[in-house]
Amino acid sequence: MLAERARLSREIHDTLLQSLVGVALQFDAISTTLDSSSSAAKAQLLRIRRHIEAYIREARQSIWDLRSPTLETHDLVAALQDFGKRAASAQPVRFAATVTGTPRRCSAKVENQLLRIGQEAITNAIRHAQAKKIHAELRFEDASITLRVSDDGCGFDHGDMVAHEMESHYGLTTMRERAEELGARFRIATSVGRGTQVETVGTDI
Repeated sequence: MLAERARLSREIHDTLLQSLVGVALQFDAISTTLDSSSSAAKAQLLRIRRHIEAYIREARQSIWDLRSPTLETHDLVAALQDFGKRAASAQPVRFAATVTGTPRRCSAKVENQLLRIGQEAITNAIRHAQAKKIHAELRFEDASITLRVSDDGCGFDHGDMVAHEMESHYGLTTMRERAEELGARFRIATSVGRGTQVETVGTDI
């Protein structure tokens, strides 16, 4: 199993990732050849370039996940705590994680999707929200599990969520889709200057 993961990670690195990097470099080269009268075209190129950079980060994360199958060696609580601590270690931000109820192993599908949602929410709080404090909470109840990630960052206009999704790579759509795959309820509470809270409530299946 681990050998197959390693092989897949090499395939992604040698094909998809390297291709994306090559495309990004081509966009950089094109943007430098445009003169000042082509400001609109240059702006569009830069937007596309940012999208490609986001895809590169996602591909690198996929490679890391394949080489380091966290949930094979950690439960969901430990995996989320480990990711949060590593993500915040080089940043001026404090990360804390708490658990309510009695932790238990869930299905691989539930644990994997909740971990990915938590990772995305934590990453957003660090990269985009300029948060100083991030709190991740896992709540275990009889027939459900709740993941809540809160930050004290800059927040954003919830009504302008589409613009944030397109321009800042918040990954909101991806998180929502992951929750939908579980049949879970997904909610974002945020406002400008008041931080953001991402909550996923799913059935323990």
